[in-house]
Amino acid sequence: MYMFIDTHSHLYLGKLADNIPHAIQNLRENNFSHSIQIGTSILSSLTCIELARKYSILKATIGIHPCEAQDMDIDTIPQTILELEKMLCSRDRENIVALGEIGFDEYHLS
Repeated sequence: MYMFIDTHSHLYLGKLADNIPHAIQNLRENNFSHSIQIGTSILSSLTCIELARKYSILKATIGIHPCEAQDMDIDTIPQTILELEKMLCSRDRENIVALGEIGFDEYHLS
């Protein structure tokens, strides 16, 4: 039997946010071993970590989406990077599997 990994999802957004337990059940019933929740801001990165704490099938990425990055005040960037570093060095490190969305997406510039 195959096991699958959903490498990019946002269960915390839209209609799924109101029914995460059902989404988790659906993943398990369909042979998913993990679903990686993608952080797109500091707040959503923390949300992804919290979900990964709660559900063993979920893992988190932390980062800043390009659309978020383009609207950031340049003076806040160092503090934002420090916040991401703190997350990486926290007790939740085991729930974080990647750094990204990162904000280096030239697609959004064209």
